Amino acid sequence: KWEKGGGSSLCISGLFCQSSCFGSFPLYTRADWHAQPPIRYIKPLITPVSHVILHAAGAIRSNRWPDDCGSLENCLQTMRDIQDYDLNRRVVGDMDPNFCLDASGRFYEARGWKRQSQYISDVTDHKHVAIMIFGEFDKNEPTQKSKTALRAFYACAVDSGYLTPDFDVLGHDQDSMSPPQMCPGQALGRMIRRWPAP
Repeated sequence: KWEKGGGSSLCISGLFCQSSCFGSFPLYTRADWHAQPPIRYIKPLITPVSHVILHAAGAIRSNRWPDDCGSLENCLQTMRDIQDYDLNRRVVGDMDPNFCLDASGRFYEARGWKRQSQYISDVTDHKHVAIMIFGEFDKNEPTQKSKTALRAFYACAVDSGYLTPDFDVLGHDQDSMSPPQMCPGQALGRMIRRWPAP
C-alpha cells in the first residue's frame, strides 16, 4: 500500500497512476516533500528511456546524507536539504537525480520523469533515468528493502512506458565522461553487474 503522502498526488504528478503496478512500492512526490520549483530551464526527458543509472549519495556527497534517514519525516527533510544544497551551488537548476531511494525502500521524486538528470552522460546521451540511493556502498550493498523496491520500480516503469522492456542498468562509473569515479561503490557495482540476477 502507499504510505501517507502517496496516493492521489501521484496521479497529479503523472507518476504511474494509470499503471497496473500502482501501489507496488512507496513513492513520495515533490509536493509531498515540499520541493522548491527549478530555478532555471531543464531539458525535457524523452521517455521511454533505455538505461537506469544508479548513484550513491554517500560517494557523491562525502557521506553528507546517510543510507538510513530514519523516519519518513526525517527523509522528507533530507530531500529538502539535498535540494537546498544543489540550488545553492547555482550550477544546476534543481537537485541532480530523477529519483532518490532510502534504506527503507521508499522512493522520492526529484526531477521525476519530465526532466533530464544533471549527471553527465557519456554512454546513454541522457536517455536514462538517474536514481540516487542514500548511502555509501563500497563494502555493503543496499538493504534488501531497497533492492525489492528498486525491482518494483523497474517493473512499474516498464509497465507505464517510461522504460524500454530491454533497459539496462549501469553504475555512475560506467556512464561518466570523467572516470575514475568513486560512485556507486564496489559493493553496489557488484550488484549492478549481476543484473538482471537478484
